[in-house]
Amino acid sequence: MHTNSFLNNCDNIIHAVGPSIDNYYKNEKFCYEKLFETFLNVLVYAEETLKVKSIALPLISSGIFGVPKDVCSEMLYKGLQEFISKTKNKTNRNLICIKIVSIDSPTNDEILKVFKRKLNILKKTESVKEKVEEKIVIEAEVKTVIKEEEEEKHGKCSVCDKEKKLKLSLECGCNYCHLCKDNYYQNGNKCFCPEKEEN
Repeated sequence: MHTNSFLNNCDNIIHAVGPSIDNYYKNEKFCYEKLFETFLNVLVYAEETLKVKSIALPLISSGIFGVPKDVCSEMLYKGLQEFISKTKNKTNRNLICIKIVSIDSPTNDEILKVFKRKLNILKKTESVKEKVEEKIVIEAEVKTVIKEEEEEKHGKCSVCDKEKKLKLSLECGCNYCHLCKDNYYQNGNKCFCPEKEEN
Protein backbone atom coordinates (compact mmCIF):
# COMPACT_ATOMS: atom_id res chain seq x y z
CA MET A 1 0.00 0.00 0.00
CA HIS A 2 1.02 3.64 -0.25
CA THR A 3 0.09 7.01 1.19
CA ASN A 4 0.55 10.59 0.06
CA SER A 5 3.86 11.97 1.32
CA PHE A 6 2.68 15.60 1.57
CA LEU A 7 6.25 16.59 0.63
CA ASN A 8 7.44 18.79 -2.22
CA ASN A 9 10.12 16.43 -3.46
CA CYS A 10 8.09 13.19 -3.61
CA ASP A 11 4.46 12.28 -4.19
CA ASN A 12 3.97 8.95 -2.46
CA ILE A 13 5.41 6.71 0.23
CA ILE A 14 5.20 2.97 -0.36
CA HIS A 15 4.80 1.03 2.89
CA ALA A 16 6.77 -2.21 2.79
CA VAL A 17 7.75 -4.60 5.56
CA GLY A 18 10.59 -7.08 5.12
CA PRO A 19 11.71 -9.98 7.32
CA SER A 20 13.40 -9.45 10.70
CA ILE A 21 16.54 -10.83 12.31
CA ASP A 22 14.35 -13.45 14.04
CA ASN A 23 13.27 -14.75 10.64
CA TYR A 24 16.91 -14.80 9.58
CA TYR A 25 17.99 -16.94 12.56
CA LYS A 26 14.99 -19.28 12.33
CA ASN A 27 15.04 -19.84 8.58
CA GLU A 28 17.77 -18.18 6.56
CA LYS A 29 16.41 -19.32 3.19
CA PHE A 30 12.95 -17.95 4.03
CA CYS A 31 14.51 -14.61 4.98
CA TYR A 32 16.38 -14.40 1.66
CA GLU A 33 13.24 -15.22 -0.32
CA LYS A 34 11.05 -12.72 1.55
CA LEU A 35 13.63 -9.95 1.19
CA PHE A 36 13.91 -10.58 -2.53
CA GLU A 37 10.11 -10.59 -2.88
CA THR A 38 9.82 -7.37 -0.87
CA PHE A 39 12.27 -5.44 -3.06
CA LEU A 40 10.72 -6.81 -6.25
CA ASN A 41 7.14 -6.12 -5.10
CA VAL A 42 8.01 -2.50 -4.26
CA LEU A 43 9.40 -1.96 -7.77
CA VAL A 44 6.45 -3.67 -9.44
CA TYR A 45 4.01 -1.65 -7.30
CA ALA A 46 5.76 1.58 -8.29
CA GLU A 47 5.62 0.55 -11.97
CA GLU A 48 2.14 -0.92 -12.26
CA THR A 49 0.05 0.68 -9.51
CA LEU A 50 1.57 4.12 -9.00
CA LYS A 51 2.97 4.40 -12.54
CA VAL A 52 5.77 6.65 -11.29
CA LYS A 53 8.91 7.55 -13.20
CA SER A 54 11.32 7.42 -10.28
CA ILE A 55 11.73 5.80 -6.87
CA ALA A 56 14.13 6.14 -3.94
CA LEU A 57 14.70 2.67 -2.51
CA PRO A 58 16.30 2.11 0.93
CA LEU A 59 17.90 -1.09 2.21
CA ILE A 60 14.74 -2.68 3.65
CA SER A 61 15.13 -4.79 6.84
CA SER A 62 18.69 -3.57 7.51
CA GLY A 63 17.66 -1.02 10.19
CA ILE A 64 15.79 -1.87 13.37
CA PHE A 65 14.82 -5.26 11.89
CA GLY A 66 18.51 -6.15 12.11
CA VAL A 67 18.99 -8.36 9.06
CA PRO A 68 22.69 -8.30 8.03
CA LYS A 69 23.40 -5.52 5.58
CA ASP A 70 25.23 -7.81 3.15
CA VAL A 71 22.19 -10.09 2.95
CA CYS A 72 19.88 -7.12 2.32
CA SER A 73 22.25 -5.73 -0.33
CA GLU A 74 22.40 -9.06 -2.15
CA MET A 75 18.61 -9.33 -2.25
CA LEU A 76 18.25 -5.70 -3.31
CA TYR A 77 20.51 -6.37 -6.27
CA LYS A 78 18.64 -9.58 -7.11
CA GLY A 79 15.30 -7.74 -6.91
CA LEU A 80 16.56 -5.01 -9.25
CA GLN A 81 17.82 -7.59 -11.73
CA GLU A 82 14.52 -9.45 -11.71
CA PHE A 83 12.51 -6.24 -12.19
CA ILE A 84 14.65 -5.20 -15.15
CA SER A 85 14.36 -8.67 -16.64
CA LYS A 86 10.56 -8.66 -16.26
CA THR A 87 10.10 -5.23 -17.82
CA LYS A 88 12.88 -5.03 -20.42
CA ASN A 89 10.52 -5.76 -23.31
CA LYS A 90 7.81 -3.39 -22.10
CA THR A 91 7.28 -0.66 -24.69
CA ASN A 92 6.43 2.19 -22.34
CA ARG A 93 7.93 1.46 -18.95
CA ASN A 94 6.93 4.03 -16.34
CA LEU A 95 9.76 3.52 -13.85
CA ILE A 96 12.93 4.81 -15.51
CA CYS A 97 14.93 6.02 -12.51
CA ILE A 98 15.77 3.85 -9.48
CA LYS A 99 17.88 5.50 -6.80
CA ILE A 100 19.29 3.46 -3.95
CA VAL A 101 19.44 5.52 -0.77
CA SER A 102 20.90 5.14 2.73
CA ILE A 103 21.35 7.47 5.70
CA ASP A 104 24.53 6.02 7.22
CA SER A 105 27.99 5.12 5.99
CA PRO A 106 28.07 1.42 7.02
CA THR A 107 24.92 0.74 4.98
CA ASN A 108 26.21 2.73 2.01
CA ASP A 109 29.57 0.91 2.18
CA GLU A 110 27.90 -2.52 2.17
CA ILE A 111 25.63 -1.65 -0.77
CA LEU A 112 28.64 -0.31 -2.65
CA LYS A 113 30.71 -3.43 -1.92
CA VAL A 114 28.01 -5.82 -3.14
CA PHE A 115 27.17 -3.80 -6.26
CA LYS A 116 30.83 -3.37 -7.20
CA ARG A 117 31.33 -7.12 -6.97
CA LYS A 118 28.15 -7.88 -8.93
CA LEU A 119 28.93 -5.37 -11.67
CA ASN A 120 32.48 -6.65 -12.02
CA ILE A 121 31.12 -10.19 -12.47
CA LEU A 122 28.76 -8.93 -15.17
CA LYS A 123 31.59 -7.17 -16.98
CA LYS A 124 33.50 -10.45 -17.20
CA THR A 125 30.59 -12.24 -18.85
CA GLU A 126 28.89 -9.61 -20.97
CA SER A 127 28.53 -5.90 -21.51
CA VAL A 128 26.82 -4.14 -18.61
CA LYS A 129 25.07 -1.91 -21.13
CA GLU A 130 23.51 -4.99 -22.70
CA LYS A 131 22.49 -6.36 -19.31
CA VAL A 132 21.02 -3.12 -17.96
CA GLU A 133 19.07 -0.88 -20.29
CA GLU A 134 20.23 2.68 -20.68
CA LYS A 135 16.85 3.97 -19.47
CA ILE A 136 17.54 2.47 -16.03
CA VAL A 137 20.15 4.43 -14.14
CA ILE A 138 21.21 1.75 -11.66
CA GLU A 139 24.61 1.35 -13.26
CA ALA A 140 25.13 5.10 -13.53
CA GLU A 141 24.14 5.68 -9.91
CA VAL A 142 26.44 2.93 -8.64
CA LYS A 143 29.32 4.10 -10.81
CA THR A 144 28.90 7.62 -9.45
CA VAL A 145 29.20 6.36 -5.88
CA ILE A 146 32.19 4.20 -6.81
CA LYS A 147 33.89 7.14 -8.54
CA GLU A 148 33.31 9.39 -5.55
CA GLU A 149 34.83 6.79 -3.24
CA GLU A 150 37.83 6.19 -5.48
CA GLU A 151 38.49 9.93 -5.68
CA GLU A 152 38.57 10.43 -1.92
CA LYS A 153 41.34 12.67 -0.69
CA HIS A 154 43.18 13.09 2.58
CA GLY A 155 43.23 16.39 4.44
CA LYS A 156 42.16 18.26 7.55
CA CYS A 157 38.51 17.92 8.58
CA SER A 158 36.87 21.33 9.03
CA VAL A 159 34.97 20.15 12.11
CA CYS A 160 37.26 17.92 14.20
CA ASP A 161 40.43 19.56 12.79
CA LYS A 162 42.18 16.18 12.34
CA GLU A 163 44.09 14.85 9.35
CA LYS A 164 41.87 12.09 7.94
CA LYS A 165 40.47 10.60 4.75
CA LEU A 166 37.90 13.16 3.64
CA LYS A 167 34.46 11.81 2.76
CA LEU A 168 32.59 15.01 1.87
CA SER A 169 33.60 18.34 0.36
CA LEU A 170 31.15 21.25 0.27
CA GLU A 171 30.93 24.22 -2.09
CA CYS A 172 31.72 26.53 0.83
CA GLY A 173 35.17 24.93 1.06
CA CYS A 174 34.55 22.82 4.15
CA ASN A 175 35.69 19.21 4.23
CA TYR A 176 34.25 16.43 6.39
CA CYS A 177 35.81 13.18 7.57
CA HIS A 178 33.90 9.89 7.91
CA LEU A 179 32.41 10.60 11.37
CA CYS A 180 31.69 14.29 10.88
CA LYS A 181 30.00 13.60 7.53
CA ASP A 182 27.29 11.57 9.29
CA ASN A 183 26.72 14.47 11.71
CA TYR A 184 26.39 16.82 8.73
CA TYR A 185 23.55 14.72 7.27
CA GLN A 186 21.88 14.44 10.68
CA ASN A 187 22.08 18.23 10.93
CA GLY A 188 19.88 18.58 7.85
CA ASN A 189 22.78 18.95 5.37
CA LYS A 190 23.79 22.22 7.04
CA CYS A 191 27.44 23.06 7.46
CA PHE A 192 28.34 23.55 11.13
CA CYS A 193 32.12 23.86 11.17
CA PRO A 194 33.59 25.98 14.03
CA GLU A 195 34.35 29.02 11.81
CA LYS A 196 30.70 29.36 10.76
CA GLU A 197 29.40 28.84 14.28
CA GLU A 198 31.59 31.70 15.49
CA ASN A 199 30.11 34.00 12.86
